[in-house]
Amino acid sequence: MKKLRLLAVTTACCILALAAQSCSDDTTNPATQIEVFAEMTSRSVTSMRSDDSHSIKQTFGDIADSIHISKVRILVKRLKLHRSAEDTVSGDKEVKAGPFLITIDSAGQRSVTNSTIQDGTYDKVKFEIHRFSSSEISTYLNDPIFADFVTGDRYSTIIDLKVYKSGQVFPFSFRSEATSNLSLALNPGLTINNSNVGALLLQLQPSLTFRLGADILDPRDPRNKKDIENGLKKAIRALKR
Repeated sequence: MKKLRLLAVTTACCILALAAQSCSDDTTNPATQIEVFAEMTSRSVTSMRSDDSHSIKQTFGDIADSIHISKVRILVKRLKLHRSAEDTVSGDKEVKAGPFLITIDSAGQRSVTNSTIQDGTYDKVKFEIHRFSSSEISTYLNDPIFADFVTGDRYSTIIDLKVYKSGQVFPFSFRSEATSNLSLALNPGLTINNSNVGALLLQLQPSLTFRLGADILDPRDPRNKKDIENGLKKAIRALKR
């Protein structure tokens, strides 16, 4: 009987100790609001090709004179921040669990998401460009936000634009099924605390997406699709806002 009482007292003490530790962790690791924004550096991409007849074509696909982008939508599964080596706490902290869209349009900088994250200094942004699985179609088919991403080939990226070539304008929607995990450095790092509410900017540089050498890749030509998809991964950078 005495052993049972001793066991009960010991168990109760352990529970109280864990609760105290939990409260201590909450106090020593406070959380602060962070907001994530997105923008394009420019809505237009123009050719760098000169009129010199000796200029060498850079791509096997068709080229355009210029491109004007009206909207970019990228489907993301999750977004995380990675603590810097100087921070006393290590590991990734989730900012947003998906799916959600990074949407960039003519409105300029726009808020993508906001969340609460533990205070600290972060030097890397990680996110997954996502594609819905076939089993997710029924879940999002009637959702106006995600409907375009569950039809056809279940796209991960949709870019609405106009192609200018030989004096003509061609409206077009570039759609990609490519997925990737991006890890973007933040230099300098982003410090988040009560006196410094976090604000992160994801910036897209369309010239890196559609330009190959001096040429503008015509997104209507399927031969240019891989180059554009590879360019998109190189065209996104993360900045303190």
